[in-house]
Amino acid sequence: MKEKKEKTVCLRISETQEGILTAMIAAGLAKNTSQAIQYLINLYGIKGSM
Repeated sequence: MKEKKEKTVCLRISETQEGILTAMIAAGLAKNTSQAIQYLINLYGIKGSM
């Protein structure tokens, strides 16, 4: 079953960070900025860096 997303996070990012997220979208890793951020969070969790 798909996990329900109930939490909202608002943040400010630098132009460099925005460029990284835009590059991820252009590379097809995500459809939008929210998905790109979720991708990075999940990647961090999968790699066991917690």
